[in-house]
Amino acid sequence: PFALENWLQEPYQENPRRDNIVFVLNGEIVGFESFYFQNNFQTVARFAFRVKKDLRGKGYGRKMMELQLDYLKKYHTSVKYTLSAVPNFNLHDNDFTEKKFGERLTKCAVFNLRIDLSKYKIPDSIEDEELLSRLDKQQVEAVLKSSCSSNLLDQGCLHMNWVPILPVTHEDIEFAVRKDTQVLIEGSVDDPISLSVLTNPIPCPAGIRGSLDLYTFSTESCRNHLMQQIRNLFSAPRVISEKYKDKLLVLQIYVKQNQVEIARECLDIFGLLETHSVISESKFQRTNDTMYIYKDKLYK
Repeated sequence: PFALENWLQEPYQENPRRDNIVFVLNGEIVGFESFYFQNNFQTVARFAFRVKKDLRGKGYGRKMMELQLDYLKKYHTSVKYTLSAVPNFNLHDNDFTEKKFGERLTKCAVFNLRIDLSKYKIPDSIEDEELLSRLDKQQVEAVLKSSCSSNLLDQGCLHMNWVPILPVTHEDIEFAVRKDTQVLIEGSVDDPISLSVLTNPIPCPAGIRGSLDLYTFSTESCRNHLMQQIRNLFSAPRVISEKYKDKLLVLQIYVKQNQVEIARECLDIFGLLETHSVISESKFQRTNDTMYIYKDKLYK
């Protein structure tokens, strides 16, 4: 609800880059999708796609997908590509083909944590060690503008809390930088080695919700980012607020597939591994969910 309120206002602002659509069946709203336009309006990020629960698995979602593509072709004629973050909650891994979804830009393992703030406390045994540097918004902008950013991002794709971004233009970078985040870097602004983005929690029905996206290539880097950012999380304003002290903190962490084990070790050190759950259907017997990000041609 917190994010949705902002999204619904953005299309009415000056020079908007967002559009939202709802799907109606027999006078009732049964679906929603938000669009954010990037790369000089040539690429559109599609996210927050929702279908009413009792209509799922009956073909309505597929029809809504067709309708939204028709909508883009009719009302946003400059768009050439779509950008989508797709979870594997209800799909087999072999369903994720480029023929079906387009060019795969990246793939991440996802940890879903639900932390009871009334009970959780960071273990005293964890050292307050800061091996990584915190970036301000100007420094984040400088990193994304630099050609070095291509070494950090798979296929040039940035993802923050399920939102895919291709930071090509000044406006694209501004969209990423304006978010309420804590960004850590290994190396320097001119020569970054690894990066992590903690999106500070916002209100949600369960309490508050945040995310942690990692762009790391070694086990050691992954560990350092996780250890420092989880400590940062528990000093975030809403996390320490009296208003949310008895609420749930919902956190999603995104790491490379080959860094799942070190991520589990870090969460275990914090006593948080037991708060992790898998959203995917039980028939898949997964220990983690997966986020895929695809870029697809609008006209085929």
